[in-house]
Amino acid sequence: MFMKTLFLCVVLAATGCVTTKEINVEMVSARLVRIDTVYRNTDHEKQQLTWRDGDNIEYTSLVSMNRTYPVGIVMTVLRQR
Repeated sequence: MFMKTLFLCVVLAATGCVTTKEINVEMVSARLVRIDTVYRNTDHEKQQLTWRDGDNIEYTSLVSMNRTYPVGIVMTVLRQR
């Protein structure tokens, strides 16, 4: 009897913790408009990429120096709805 009660509590707890969440982002195209070098530490340089979408919203990302990105390239970014 104890095992059945314990099993029921575990099942109820597991199903009660599961929730469904709505995705609140959308994918938009953004164009790379600027590349800056950021010195965070003396040994670690990074590239700060500035992107702009069709609604004139800017996004930034940090990437390593060993990658090359041409200004004007268009990539997909996630934007909050």
